[in-house]
Amino acid sequence: MQFEIFAPYAFILLIITSTLLLLSDEIRLNIAAIGFQYLGVFAIVVVVWPVNLAAVKLVAGWLSVSILGISRLDAARRQQKRTFMVMDWKLRLFSTALIALVAASMTPGVQALIPNADMLFVAPALFLLGMGLLHNAVTQYPLQALLGILTVLSGFEIIYSMVEVSALVAGLLAVVNLGIAFIGAYLLETHTIEVAP
Repeated sequence: MQFEIFAPYAFILLIITSTLLLLSDEIRLNIAAIGFQYLGVFAIVVVVWPVNLAAVKLVAGWLSVSILGISRLDAARRQQKRTFMVMDWKLRLFSTALIALVAASMTPGVQALIPNADMLFVAPALFLLGMGLLHNAVTQYPLQALLGILTVLSGFEIIYSMVEVSALVAGLLAVVNLGIAFIGAYLLETHTIEVAP
């Protein structure tokens, strides 16, 4: 089956979800956005990987999001809502546009470095890498930082999927995703206990 036709739509989905992660302070909306982000990563990776290996990324991503979501819902019972971002939304939107321009300008250079690299892989990967790093730079809450780390890892997974097609790599990247989620859930729990009155 030809999955290439879904790649541009997946790129649009990745732009929307990563921008939403940066602009929104609502935790439930951010958890849903990163879940859809993993769906977009799956739709891009399935072009070069077999469906069963790409599905490993999707399932591991959704499990990671579920772990963080359940941990956050438990922590929300003991802690009041607070603002997570340190920048104004207009500045965050402007920063998103800058990341998009940088990703677009770097895409040809990265394509030259990776053999058989397609623009539909490199551009979303660079955009996710940039948005994840920006997200980590402007947040002041552990869950938001974890979502930024998972966004960076998603960008890396897209680039690495062009280089290596292997069940071992898919499994190791799934373990990394789940490890980040478990460590993040633990840190969220300890952070909530320290902050709670």
